[in-house]
Amino acid sequence: MTKRELGIHIDTMLDITSKAKQYAYDSFNLIMLDSSVKDMIVRHDKFLNKTRSAFWTLAIIETHKLFGGGYDYFRFENLFKLLRSNYPNSEWKHNISLDEITHIESIFSSNEMKSKIKELKELRNQHYAHLDQDPNNHIMNIRLFYKDLEELFAISEKVCINLKEKLFNTQCSKVMLDKNSINQLIDKLVDYNRMKGMESIKSIKS
Repeated sequence: MTKRELGIHIDTMLDITSKAKQYAYDSFNLIMLDSSVKDMIVRHDKFLNKTRSAFWTLAIIETHKLFGGGYDYFRFENLFKLLRSNYPNSEWKHNISLDEITHIESIFSSNEMKSKIKELKELRNQHYAHLDQDPNNHIMNIRLFYKDLEELFAISEKVCINLKEKLFNTQCSKVMLDKNSINQLIDKLVDYNRMKGMESIKSIKS
């Protein structure tokens, strides 16, 4: 694996992180609204409820590409295998030592991380990507929340950026979120419903 190919591989993992992070954020913000009016609009809109659920499902599926197993080529487990197998003849071995690679990989060895990844795999494999007839746990009993995904995204960014900076001697910026689109959409719906209400009042008066 050339240095360029490795860079593309890590960039792809950052792109996956970016998509997953945005899906999760948008799903969460269709729940955690800043007014009772917005909450009422979203709760009573079937399309928005489906959208919220779809964003969450996509967030789980995309995140699994990084932390899953099997055929997920861009999972971290495979990244470290590629780093080790290509290390002896690599053009980037002078930028990072095997000890440093082992140290970075150890982040995934904590019981907390293993627990979150286990819940992620179960949610994706038995409820979202496939629907098992007899899953290990009911979906409501799987303890994986938005804050857990946030922690996985933070780890993903930290590892990818750390590796990229060491391998390429360059500064990398964190994944940026679009924090406005959902709020702007809901604000437009609030304005639309307010206008409809005013028109209804006018028609009653006339």
